Amino acid sequence: MAEGDYSFLDYTQPMVNTVGTDDDKAAQLLSTFYSMVRKVKAREEGLKQQVEILTFQIDQDRRKKEFEEITSTEFYSNLKEQAKTLRRKRQDS
Repeated sequence: MAEGDYSFLDYTQPMVNTVGTDDDKAAQLLSTFYSMVRKVKAREEGLKQQVEILTFQIDQDRRKKEFEEITSTEFYSNLKEQAKTLRRKRQDS
């Protein structure tokens, strides 16, 4: 339907022995359609929320990995030792 394909109408059975006027039938059909639309919208919103949560988790994991990559280098270890030495010298003075 979204792409304009209404070929399914050729295979649907007409409503037989239904009670009410055509307006009643149309109102019932519209009500059902809007109910379906609301459910689709709710599902879409739920999926968007899940995507946001997963994106946040991926970003956290990426930051953690980058932090570990930086702090595991020899350069960082040397820099950390130099900072300790400078702090000790400052405290001793």
